[in-house]
Amino acid sequence: MSTTEIASKKTKYILLTNGDSYVGRTLAIYIADQLMKREGQLKKYWRLRVLCEDKNTIKDLEKRGIEVVEVDYESQSMLRDAMKINIKALICNPFTSTDRLIHRGKNLIDAAIHEKVKRILMLSMMGCSNNQDSESPMGKFSEVESYLRDRYKYGAWAIFRIPLIQQFMHFWSSMIENKSVIGLPMSESDYLVTVNIMDVCECVCQAALSKKCSVWASQRESTNSGSGSSSDYEEETIAAAEVVTRTAIKRVYELTCAVPGSLYLFSKALSDAVRKDGFDTDVEATIITDEQLESYLKFVSGEKKNEIESLLSTVIPDTGLKSKKESSETGLLKGLKGLFSGDKSKYSTYNQDDPNWHPAPEYLNPFCIELILNHFRNARSPDMPNMPSSDICDITGRAPIEISEFFMENRRQFRPE
Repeated sequence: MSTTEIASKKTKYILLTNGDSYVGRTLAIYIADQLMKREGQLKKYWRLRVLCEDKNTIKDLEKRGIEVVEVDYESQSMLRDAMKINIKALICNPFTSTDRLIHRGKNLIDAAIHEKVKRILMLSMMGCSNNQDSESPMGKFSEVESYLRDRYKYGAWAIFRIPLIQQFMHFWSSMIENKSVIGLPMSESDYLVTVNIMDVCECVCQAALSKKCSVWASQRESTNSGSGSSSDYEEETIAAAEVVTRTAIKRVYELTCAVPGSLYLFSKALSDAVRKDGFDTDVEATIITDEQLESYLKFVSGEKKNEIESLLSTVIPDTGLKSKKESSETGLLKGLKGLFSGDKSKYSTYNQDDPNWHPAPEYLNPFCIELILNHFRNARSPDMPNMPSSDICDITGRAPIEISEFFMENRRQFRPE
């Protein structure tokens, strides 16, 4: 057997689906970077394979050495072919631009069972367990979650539920720049939990690369876990079921910041951030409707500047004079000065987001817009628990990134005019 063949047999894969979504692409870049930074076996034998519908949309991933495979998520045979490798973890990322989330999610799970994939990490949405509307995005995530529970009963699997991603606030930058206002469809008494995409990436990456991650600490795999056809699952022994029952298994993780955001907190965090950058003004919070936010986000997705400005003039009238205090230093000079300055802000634990983490307007498809609106509906619902969890801290060993830190570190992306 040749050296190449031996190396090929030792190659271990992380398989990630929907790499052409915002969450998928960001995860792909993060995991690839982590593999390059690791030493020994992880760097030598581990690879990342990313599934997508159109390779042309993520050509930059291939340039990073990531294997990109184009598939039809409606085709079981294509999915199975893409899984005929030594998969150490499948990251089932159902985020999509279509309304076929349920069918495609089930297809992926069935293919994974057929190809005997032993570990599945599913990305889902916070609040979906309480959602009874099967036609809403939250309801669709809930159905795929249930399917994973039923079909992968005794396998090693975990679900990561995520709330509104902080990086999506970049979609509000036009509103902040034009009106010094952030419009949200929530009242003064509502609270919204968020998560930074880097926290999501770190939690998922740790679970994908290491069985020692706390995500797997309480899980015991039976001999035939995650392998075989559906009939194999139906024939699982009573003894195996008793083992699972006796073990306290945590399967669902809610990746949230520690401090839920209110209208006041959002405006305060933004005001502090822009003042830090030399603007003598406050960013005010205003209540808008779901319909107004939907119209605004649709214009942002199409990069229709004139329509955005017209809508903002109608929805958010001028609230008075806004002054800004800029020093005579240019933005470039201030940036260079900051690099060599010994004055470090208390928010400087994290660097400004890499441009790769910025969600491009094309990711703001109708399904994504509906998901964003769902998060705000949940925040307004008295029947929908919207509380932070300690799961990020438990997995990573550090505190999650708060929305105030996100705004402070990325303040130059939110400049009032």
